[in-house]
Amino acid sequence: MSDASKVLIIYTGGTIGMVEDPETGLLMSKSKGTGIFLNTTARDMFGQSMSQGDGMIEPLLKHCTTLPLEEIQTLMKGENPRDAKIRMAYEIVKIFHGEEKAEEEKKYFIETFSKKHIDVQALEVIEMQEGELLMDILIREHLAESKSDARRKIEQGGVSVGEEKIINPQFVLDHGANGKVLRVGKKWFRKLKI
Repeated sequence: MSDASKVLIIYTGGTIGMVEDPETGLLMSKSKGTGIFLNTTARDMFGQSMSQGDGMIEPLLKHCTTLPLEEIQTLMKGENPRDAKIRMAYEIVKIFHGEEKAEEEKKYFIETFSKKHIDVQALEVIEMQEGELLMDILIREHLAESKSDARRKIEQGGVSVGEEKIINPQFVLDHGANGKVLRVGKKWFRKLKI
């Protein structure tokens, strides 16, 4: 199995299985872009965790964190599922990147997505070449899992450079993109640099 295809899996007593959403029956999947990948940054891992459907919160808390069952049950009884999801993302990132990084990514997520504040100076920088295909950058930076995933994200209007929404999969970045924010979906932001 290549590093790029490693996703969070659980040991189920003799067999290894993917985590399933009990509400939809769907499994975490690389091809659908719904995995939590182990070879990503803490920020991407937190974002991938927060991108899971609400039905995945309890299975991920139970099988992919070390929280006691009683605490998980208390979290699941809370009024806002987002609070349980943030805790789930925090716990998963803590396991793979440490408590300090988990705290940092939790704070970043709340500031960026709850308070709608993007600190451009704090964004991870993507080095790019003038004339590079945007689709290739998405794949290289693990913001898309494949060419078809990158194409889908772009064609569905989920990618923007600065204030411009990009819908052409053959979009080529030029010098005008330097310093602009690349946004992919609702949770991934990068600063472009030539």
